[in-house]
Amino acid sequence: MSADTMDLQTRVGHLEASVRRFQWIAGVLGVAIITLAFVFTRTGATVSAGTYFLTSGGVNRASLTTGASGTPALAFYDADGHARLNLSMREDGSPDITLSDADGGIRAALRVSESGIPYLYFTSPDGEIRAALGVPLDGLPSLVLLGDRGSVRYMTP
Repeated sequence: MSADTMDLQTRVGHLEASVRRFQWIAGVLGVAIITLAFVFTRTGATVSAGTYFLTSGGVNRASLTTGASGTPALAFYDADGHARLNLSMREDGSPDITLSDADGGIRAALRVSESGIPYLYFTSPDGEIRAALGVPLDGLPSLVLLGDRGSVRYMTP
């Protein structure tokens, strides 16, 4: 095998491991949301407007908000108060999960487009998309690995 093929296999292996971690996080978030929904329905509590924060030691750890168009968003913060995990709905009703670095830059995102196409992408520290995985409407998976300035390094059909 050539060095390029080995490098590509290593990179795809890392990408697959990242996807598994992202799936685990999405599963945990799903359980958390179902638990919150259960608690609110059992207590009869209704949240109607505003931004709600969960704090620990004077630091925001989570927030639940609604945007100007009424779309909900749930954010989780690190110990320094930086939003690192966001779960939200877009105005078109499509879901959006993002993972951010300590500087607020989105480093990974799992989204479903308005037309129902799921995709996962990873970015470099400067915000450039470096890897994208999706399943278009034809049902065949697509993987794209990008280099500097968006040059395609590898792409499946």
